[in-house]
Amino acid sequence: MELDSPDQVTRHEDALLRVSFWYPRIDGHVNTIEVDLVDVRAADSIRVTFDFDRNGWLISQPVFSDDEEAEPEWQETAFLDALGKEQT
Repeated sequence: MELDSPDQVTRHEDALLRVSFWYPRIDGHVNTIEVDLVDVRAADSIRVTFDFDRNGWLISQPVFSDDEEAEPEWQETAFLDALGKEQT
């Protein structure tokens, strides 16, 4: 995997602390991360992308068709505002 910057991924103990998207709107730069679970439990992958039009994080899950050879279609599952929530 070729990274846009050497400090794009940071790990501390059992957590990935940061995956940085360096200028994701530039052609050829990473603009999506896919998270997959490898365990005895079944779970769909998710994709995380920044939606600049709505100013927030878009989370998508695959929708599979009956055609086993077809690539899945990724559909929005959740949307999170870009800025942190205020404490209540």
